[in-house]
Amino acid sequence: MYNFVKKGALLLLTVGLAVNLASCDDDCGECNAPSVTPPTVSVAPNTLSGVIYSKDGNGIEGATVTLKDGVTTTTDAQGAYKFDNVAAGTYMVTVKANEQHFLPAQGQVVVTKTGSTQHVLWSSVLMPFKESTPVKLLPTAETEVENAIETDALAGNDKAEVQVDLVIPALEDLDGVDAAADVQMTVYPIYNATQAEQARSLVENTLLVGSVLTCNNPAAQLKAGKFVELTYNVDAALAQAVQVLKLVDGQWVAANHEVKNDQVIVKADAFTAYGLFLDVTFNENASTQLVEFDNTKWDNLYGAQSLEVKDVNFAYQSGTEVELNATNVLSALLVEKLAQRYGSKAVTLEGSHPVNITLPVGTKLFMSGSQQVKNVTASAKGEKANGKVFGAVSVKAETYNRDHFGGSN
Repeated sequence: MYNFVKKGALLLLTVGLAVNLASCDDDCGECNAPSVTPPTVSVAPNTLSGVIYSKDGNGIEGATVTLKDGVTTTTDAQGAYKFDNVAAGTYMVTVKANEQHFLPAQGQVVVTKTGSTQHVLWSSVLMPFKESTPVKLLPTAETEVENAIETDALAGNDKAEVQVDLVIPALEDLDGVDAAADVQMTVYPIYNATQAEQARSLVENTLLVGSVLTCNNPAAQLKAGKFVELTYNVDAALAQAVQVLKLVDGQWVAANHEVKNDQVIVKADAFTAYGLFLDVTFNENASTQLVEFDNTKWDNLYGAQSLEVKDVNFAYQSGTEVELNATNVLSALLVEKLAQRYGSKAVTLEGSHPVNITLPVGTKLFMSGSQQVKNVTASAKGEKANGKVFGAVSVKAETYNRDHFGGSN
């Protein structure tokens, strides 16, 4: 009886093995076939994308982005744009929005030729154009005329909102104008030196906050000893640390001013730009992060039939993340400087990488990708602002068989 059971079990095991082998032959006729040469994945076209947003971090819808002559696109509701089929080369990308509210911007973008697809990113902040309500000068100094503006800041960074008070003189304090002339003065904030210069010479130290004083009569000039007061309400530490300058013939030079507690009072003696400057150190450290794919692997090494792969979807980040943790006016203004230099908002975008191959049985496809990241800081007088700038995305497709790798991009 024991021998019969033993022989029966052996017979059952043998039959089971035979069934399994037959099943393998039926389901995978190429299981024991020679290695198959994997298909080569063509390099997909490069793309250029990014986000255009305002200084407060909101995306600007409808902005016009120009890659080169005749190649333009507009931003969507998030402020995002995209150019497909971008050849390797150097481009001067420009962006314009409502000119009554935003100043235009431009930047150089380099698309390199590599063995993988480059998804290049370029984002920009459009600085606001904002001015106070025009103030009409009175004939005499019997009544002081006051006005004020407040600088813009990122949402959640309200310590960087600096109020600028304006006290203007009487009409009798001006040269070059008729006593009955309709003379008006306006003032508007500026956020970087080049905004005031408009193609004039650059400066090395950083404009923290500034204003442009204008007059509607180009012949008007303030008489000697007369001035307009521009009072910047900051804090005591910053008031003592800043350098106060004005723009004269394209050069920033020392401006007459006084410091009272937390105020810097500028004695403006001409219609030009005035600002509070401070040496700011900007640092960048490069790193990378992985790109997230919907799927990274198509395994047909032991499949039953060919497998078709068309497009592979992935997610990446575009723009800049800035930490909003300011504790005083200087740290808040450093956040603003960092945002003006690199941007202030990051969004997650969806990308699609065309593969368009058929994987025969015995082959496999693997997708990988990385994104460049710059960790950036702005520091001065012991204070620091931190941010993260998301850069170009590189996507690579690799195919291989059971023995070796094949074509890839």
